[in-house]
Amino acid sequence: MTWRDPRSGLAVYRPLQRKTPLNKRSARLTIQMRLYRKEAAAFLAEPEHATCEFPLGCNEPSTSVQHRRGRFGGRLRDQRYWAGSCAFHQDFAETRTGEALACGWLLRIESVR
Repeated sequence: MTWRDPRSGLAVYRPLQRKTPLNKRSARLTIQMRLYRKEAAAFLAEPEHATCEFPLGCNEPSTSVQHRRGRFGGRLRDQRYWAGSCAFHQDFAETRTGEALACGWLLRIESVR
């Protein structure tokens, strides 16, 4: 949007000023995340998921859900590929993805809808 400065007469670019900020999430994703948080808490409370499920062994308590095939789209709440994870192995999957795929902690996502 351009306008003319009344004092100098020059055309000045001024970005559109929003009256309200954009939403960080859509209404649909907000509802999905609300449901996901409840399901994830219940999942981690189950005895079989109380400790980290890292395939090479770990005895730390689970603090988060590892989405072994990703979490975008319909996979966010698909519990078939969830695993309990400690903070260290959650970070391991994020920072060393190739090693996590090689040891079986992460699964390839191409073949799953």
